[in-house]
Amino acid sequence: MAGVFISYRREDAAGWAGRLQNDLRHAMPANEVFYDIGSIEIGEDFVDVMRRALEWCAVVVVLIGPQWLKAKDEGGHRRLDDPEDWVRLEVVESLQRQGLRVVPVLVGGASMPKAADLPDPLKPLARRYAHEITDKRWDYDFTQLVQALGQITALAEAPPSAPPQSGVPASGDGLTARVPAHSARMEERLVARKAVAESDAKARFQARLRKYATDPKARVAAIEAYVKEEGDPRFRPDAWYLPDDPMLGFIEIPAGAFTMGSDKKRDEEANNDELPPHPVTLPTFFIARFPVTVAQLRAYVADGGITPGDPDSLRGVVNHPVVLVSCHEALAYCDWLTLKLGEWAWTPDALARVLRPTRKSNKPWRVTLASEAEWEKAARGTDGRIYPWEGPADPNQANYADTGIGRPSAVGCFPGGASPYGVEELCGNVWEWTRSLWGDDWQNPTFKYPYEPSNAREDVTAGDGIRRVLRGGSFGDGGGSVRAAGRGRRGPYNRHSLFGFRVVVSPFSSGL
Repeated sequence: MAGVFISYRREDAAGWAGRLQNDLRHAMPANEVFYDIGSIEIGEDFVDVMRRALEWCAVVVVLIGPQWLKAKDEGGHRRLDDPEDWVRLEVVESLQRQGLRVVPVLVGGASMPKAADLPDPLKPLARRYAHEITDKRWDYDFTQLVQALGQITALAEAPPSAPPQSGVPASGDGLTARVPAHSARMEERLVARKAVAESDAKARFQARLRKYATDPKARVAAIEAYVKEEGDPRFRPDAWYLPDDPMLGFIEIPAGAFTMGSDKKRDEEANNDELPPHPVTLPTFFIARFPVTVAQLRAYVADGGITPGDPDSLRGVVNHPVVLVSCHEALAYCDWLTLKLGEWAWTPDALARVLRPTRKSNKPWRVTLASEAEWEKAARGTDGRIYPWEGPADPNQANYADTGIGRPSAVGCFPGGASPYGVEELCGNVWEWTRSLWGDDWQNPTFKYPYEPSNAREDVTAGDGIRRVLRGGSFGDGGGSVRAAGRGRRGPYNRHSLFGFRVVVSPFSSGL
C-alpha cells in the first residue's frame, strides 16, 4: 500500500480537491495520489473499480466542504442518505477496511459532522480526528497535513513507484479510471527513477516558494534563479509545455450559480460598469491554472509555422505569461490547442470526453478564451469575495503595483493568491483577454449588466471596431484594478506589454 485516495463531492470541493492533489504529488513523490481524472468505462461496476483503487492505498482523505453533509439530489433528498450515493459508498468502504487510515480534511470553513447527523454506516467517521485547511493559510495547513501523513507507517515506508500508465484510480462524483497495468520490470524501474528525479526537482521548486512565503520580491527572484539554472520542472516539454499534472493544468469549475458584479456598499472601488451584482448560472467548464506562458506560445509557433504579430512576444522568460499578443492571436492559439488535445492519445480522460465526445448528439467542446462570467466565477467562487483570496488587497498574494516588482513574474510565484478553485495568477501579473465584447464606445459598454450569456455577447468573429473585455489587472496596476470584478477593454488588434491571456475548455461555440 502506497497511495492516498482523495474522496470528495464535485459540487462541494472540486477546486480544493484539485489543489490538494497537485500539492500532494509534489510533497509526497514516493506515493501515488488517486484523484478524479477519468471515468468508468461502459459496462464496468463502480464498486469493483473503487475497491481495486483502495487496495493501492494506505490513507483515504475525505474532503468535507460546506455542502458535503447537506448536498441534495434532484428530488430534494439528502445524498448521503442514499445507499447508492458514490461518495457515501467510498467512505463506507474505506471505514470498513482493516488498516486503512481515514482522515477527514475540512475545507471552505466546514465543520466536522456530528455522529447524530450521519447515516448509521457513516457514524464512525465522526470519531476520526479531522485536519482543517484554510485558503488563507493553505501552505502552513498543508505542510501540517503532510507531516501528519508522514507518520503513517505504510506511507512512510512506501518505495518509489512508477506513475500510472493508463489512467489514475479516482474518486469524487465523476469517478474512476483503472488501477495501472504493470509493464515490464526494467521499464517500470526506469520510469520510477525518472518520476522520482522529476518529483525531487518539483520538491526543490516548492521549497523555494515556502522559504520566501512572506517576501514576494525574494520569492520571485529565487524562483527565477532556480529556473535559469535547472529549468522549470512544473511543465511538460512533450505536451507543448502545459503543466505537468494529471489534468495538464486544467481545473474543473463545477456548474452552478455565482454572484457576478459589484456592490458599492461592500466594495468602495467598484466601477459603474460592474453594477449591479446579480446571479449568473454557468455550466461546467475547465480553466487553465496559469495564464499561457512564453514557452507555450513558442510551441504553437514552432508547430504551426506561425509568424507572430510581434516577435518580442517570444523573447520573454519561458515561464512568464506571454505578452504582446492580440486577442485574435490568442484565439488562434486556442484553435490550435483544440486540435492538438482533440487528437492526442494522452489527453486526460476528462478533457478527451468533451473534446471528442463518443455520442454524435453531443457537440464537442473547444479550447477558447474565457467569457467574462467564466473568468469571474473562477476568480471569486460563489461567496462574493472581492479578490481571489479572502480579505483585502494584499501584495503578497499577487504581482501588482504595491508588490513593487514592476514587471511580469514567473507564473505560480503567488500560490497564496489562488482562487477558491485553486486557479492562480488571476489577479495581477498581466491583464487577460476574454472572448466577451464590450462595445464600440470606450466609456459606455454596449453589453451591459446584468450579464446574459448569448452568442451576440460572445461573438469571437466581431470586427475590430468592437472592444473586447480584459480581466485581472497587471503588475503595473493598483489594488482597485486587480479586483475579481474589475473590467478593462481594448480593441482586439492591440498588442501590449501588459496584456496576456488564459484558456478554458468550454462547451461554447460561436461561428467557428
